[in-house]
Amino acid sequence: MRYLQWSLYIIGLGLQGLVLTALVNGPLREYFTILLYVLCLFATTLLEIFVSPDPTTLIHYFWIGELLRQSALYLVVVSLVAKAMPLGPRRGALIRTLVLVAVLFFGGSFYVNYSEDLAKWFIPVVRNISFSAAIVNLVLWFVLIAAERRDPRLLAITGALGLQITGDAIGQSLRHLSLPYSSKATSLLGSMVAISTHFLCLYIWWQVFQRRDSNDLRAERARSTAV
Repeated sequence: MRYLQWSLYIIGLGLQGLVLTALVNGPLREYFTILLYVLCLFATTLLEIFVSPDPTTLIHYFWIGELLRQSALYLVVVSLVAKAMPLGPRRGALIRTLVLVAVLFFGGSFYVNYSEDLAKWFIPVVRNISFSAAIVNLVLWFVLIAAERRDPRLLAITGALGLQITGDAIGQSLRHLSLPYSSKATSLLGSMVAISTHFLCLYIWWQVFQRRDSNDLRAERARSTAV
């Protein structure tokens, strides 16, 4: 189990580094919230590695880190909705609604699921945040499909995000299901489903951000001309 954990750490840090490099060398300004999200992933992963020798401390930091990661992911989805929607009053109203619902939903999840056991408290909260991100991602898909001009890069990013969010929702549900029975096998299965889809999302993002589209090429030409 220890070797598996370290293998996942190495794979995760490697993919995060690749995405960060591709973003910095590519569409950094367009997808700044994704940069912040990946930096959050990188920081929380390093923190988990640092505290991993102490299992009790690791459990506490893992769930705090998971809450930060899921919250950052929700912000990414909201920012992509804002990017996909045309300018206008409907855009601002929708973004404000999504943020308000998130605050109320997250606060309600914390209150309803409170437990002195951090894992029992945070598992349903993280699951609910993941579920809300899945709903917003569905809204994003509707916006992209209805758009007159479709951005292939944004569609690929959203598709990868949908895979991860779906995997997160399934994984968190399996973890929650394992609590009454203390089933380590079910909990491990849930973790592996969530981690696998997360790695797949990072890999797709890396491939997408590596490729230069027409906007990137025009920006590079403009910079070289200015110089």
